[in-house]
Amino acid sequence: MPAHKLLYSNKYEMKDSDLPFEKKLLLDVVEQMSDPEKTMGKQRVMCRTLYAIGYIGLLLAFILALNEVVHPFTSAFLAAIAGCTLGFAVFLQSARKQWPVTRKHIDMESVRKRLNELETE
Repeated sequence: MPAHKLLYSNKYEMKDSDLPFEKKLLLDVVEQMSDPEKTMGKQRVMCRTLYAIGYIGLLLAFILALNEVVHPFTSAFLAAIAGCTLGFAVFLQSARKQWPVTRKHIDMESVRKRLNELETE
């Protein structure tokens, strides 16, 4: 069960979009620290999906450009979107690989303390 469901299950039901940014970020950190394998699996699937979408977009852009099926600006725009998708996939992959090092430096006591402070506001 996600951490934010545990924190709010007794008091009231709250959607993620209603949370302030800091609280949402801290709840995500608590969730990732409590079950790292689950969150790493989700990120791995997202990363692979974005890679596939990006490569398919690039392939499609090159095929359309070489066969002159569409205007060159259209294929250039598609290639740019595919490049942005691949860039975001690389960003997610590097963040996922750096997480084991980063998580050693997070003090969960202070994270929970700050969550309790935000809870009382």
